Amino acid sequence: MEKHQYIELLEYAMSQKGSYHMEPGLVKAKMTESEFQNVRDAFFVNAHIQAPPPNKSQVFNWRLSPEAVFGYLSYKQYEHAQKSSTQAFYISIASLCVAVLTLAVTVASIWL
Repeated sequence: MEKHQYIELLEYAMSQKGSYHMEPGLVKAKMTESEFQNVRDAFFVNAHIQAPPPNKSQVFNWRLSPEAVFGYLSYKQYEHAQKSSTQAFYISIASLCVAVLTLAVTVASIWL
């Protein structure tokens, strides 16, 4: 599953310590400034100012909103569950193959 650009933006924002600079985040997420404006208020909270419209070169003391953090954590949990279920599927297939092979060897030894 390809990562959505919002997930890329959240991953970049979580990797930043302190202030968030918009331009590198947009480049990483492959987003336009207008796309960022659509999700800015849902993802970010400005620590000092009441949400001024930033331009690309400004650095603000943004924090991720709790909803964005918990949403991202839910996404990571879902991603991990998918990987675990795929791994469990392959392990069960291998177990069935070993069981069938063991049954075949047992039947062959009985008949011989």
